[in-house]
Amino acid sequence: MPESTTPSPGLHYNIEEADYHAWPGLAQSMLSHLAHTPAHLFDYLNQRDQYKSTAAQQVGTAVHKRVLEPDGFKDQYIIGPEVDARTKEFKQFKAAAESKGKRVLTAKDGAWVDAIARSIKDSRWFQSQSKLDGVIVEASAVWEMDQYLCRGRFDMIVPERKLMIDLKTTNSSFDNFKFSIRQFHYAWQAYWYMKGAENLGIDIDTFVMAALHKERPFLVSYHEIRRDSQVFDDAAVEVENLFDKYKDCMRTGVWEGYPQDPVPVLPDKVDPQRPVVLVETTF
Repeated sequence: MPESTTPSPGLHYNIEEADYHAWPGLAQSMLSHLAHTPAHLFDYLNQRDQYKSTAAQQVGTAVHKRVLEPDGFKDQYIIGPEVDARTKEFKQFKAAAESKGKRVLTAKDGAWVDAIARSIKDSRWFQSQSKLDGVIVEASAVWEMDQYLCRGRFDMIVPERKLMIDLKTTNSSFDNFKFSIRQFHYAWQAYWYMKGAENLGIDIDTFVMAALHKERPFLVSYHEIRRDSQVFDDAAVEVENLFDKYKDCMRTGVWEGYPQDPVPVLPDKVDPQRPVVLVETTF
């Protein structure tokens, strides 16, 4: 599908990630820009080429491909030689591979992608879901709400269990992943994706994040948000408020930034239950 084509509502398959991100419509990831200020989202919408994915996000994309579309991974990716990526040898290898349309992973990243893919595929819970009938994998979804085009990229849907699974690569431990859920607004994604699925006639009760831990021994953990949970209800309020703000901005053409008057500086509030840990999570 050409990038300039506006997709029709429904599920679309075999859509490259770059093409999906070029589609019009509001995606859950855009809500994080809007949550800063409308001006942040306006800048993103008009300067998307300035928002480059990080190296960690690129490896996360490779993991998705390796786990969910292994044949596509073989077609699109190649593992580089076991040399430093800064060397002339690696740069020449990368240039030659990219000229043939391949994406290059370093030997270290390639080994990790293989290790984590084996880990989740060997997982008893993941196996039990992925082997059920009618499983949908890597579907790019488009729907309309209040006459506004919306979209999402569903990793896996298990209709028989009314279940959606989303892969998250993370540096966090099992205990600290709950802070990543808050930091990166994964509950917003759960609500947005379940709302989109519902709009397309797909009944989903549970959103499960499969956390793929990047430290040895490359374990996988699962974290669920159910439709009947308080977390889901809280996310619904937050997302709908942001959606209302988005509609106001689209209608009025006004995308406000930070307050233009001085604001008082207040004392810091520290959560004693939250450890001070720097994490990098990609999705």
